[in-house]
Amino acid sequence: MGDSRTIAHYFADALKFDSSSPTAEDIEEHLNQLRILTLKFGIPDVKIAAGSTSVRERVWKCFLRTGNADVGTYLSLVDRGKSSVYDKIKRDIHRLITSDQPIYQHVPTEKFERLLNAFIHYKEDKKLTKISYVQGMNAIAAPLLYALPEPDAFFAFVRIITKHCPMYFSERMEGVYAGTTFIDDILRTVDPQLHKHLKAHHLPPSVWAFPRLLSFCASDHPLFESLHLWDFFFAFGLHLVVPAVVSQAILHRKELLKTTKPLEKLQEHRSLDAKQTIKCIRDITKKISENQHSILVLHMMDHELHKHLKAHHLPPSVWAFPRLLSFCASDHPLFESLHLWDFFFAFGLHLVVPAVVSQAILHRKELLKTTKPLEKLQEHRSLDAKQTIKCIRDITKKISENQHSILVLHMMDHEVAQELVPIHVKGK
Repeated sequence: MGDSRTIAHYFADALKFDSSSPTAEDIEEHLNQLRILTLKFGIPDVKIAAGSTSVRERVWKCFLRTGNADVGTYLSLVDRGKSSVYDKIKRDIHRLITSDQPIYQHVPTEKFERLLNAFIHYKEDKKLTKISYVQGMNAIAAPLLYALPEPDAFFAFVRIITKHCPMYFSERMEGVYAGTTFIDDILRTVDPQLHKHLKAHHLPPSVWAFPRLLSFCASDHPLFESLHLWDFFFAFGLHLVVPAVVSQAILHRKELLKTTKPLEKLQEHRSLDAKQTIKCIRDITKKISENQHSILVLHMMDHELHKHLKAHHLPPSVWAFPRLLSFCASDHPLFESLHLWDFFFAFGLHLVVPAVVSQAILHRKELLKTTKPLEKLQEHRSLDAKQTIKCIRDITKKISENQHSILVLHMMDHEVAQELVPIHVKGK
């Protein structure tokens, strides 16, 4: 497969991007080259050239789209000192660095303190009231502080918490609890025998999966394997932490099925093999249904609405199909549809997908209240192009790089489209 230095050169070539005014397709092609290399080789833990930045630093920043860190902004936040939750941060850092988790031995406590307190100042300045400080935040900060310069780690941290998985860091951590419920659902689908065995021993995922889920598997070891798994998450989407946690059970299923103390085994197996885990993740995502895949993608962002529609047996194939097929031309009044088409032609027809999602989000209060959401979804055919476009822009800022890539390519690339088609539809 090549040594680290050779692989670093492959990445260096892929990181060269000279276009002065790149289109969305140009950016996605560039990112896809990096994704292919990440999947094939993993990101080597070496510098691109003597005295330069590391390959991982450059690639992570591309995947997260954080650009060059605004060092001045970060330092001004750090200079404000202790935040409103300083004591809690201090206790949580002490708890982590005295644990046996190796990554915390490589990052000075001062870096944790500066980054986490700066984030609280940032959150309060931006009035991000739905995001709260929770203990798991230091687990997310640790790999970033290890792999990136501190200001870059801060802006990567902000991007992950606020854009990729805000539901994981709400006051009640609804996203994490939704993730544990979904782990149960996936395990029942892909390995019913193992699911039954764990259930018989009163081991729901909320008992054994929570730490891995909240830390995105950074609590596993050895460190370099955790980092390779994070390479994969950043390349293809942080929502894949859910099948990653399921994978840790499946990869040890023989031992788990034999033992009468499966919890001990699940806690004991903290040793990670990133390559095997990624292979297992890919196998799982091929086996789950369309609805499960939709939950997987959305549970970090707007779990409440998705859960409500699921409870009423309303996957998007039921309520979204007409709008999607007509590019929202089936909505009215006509001049609003035309304004939306102006936007599609200007920025890409693929944006019909978040446009359809917008119609649900713009009426979410009514949908959450009603016991007949399908009627409401069919009733709301009146379009406000301006509001819809604003919602589309908000959605595209929140989705992962992998989701954005699929969004752009699903209309043109047959292989991408086939990966998204549910098994029951492929068989028709």
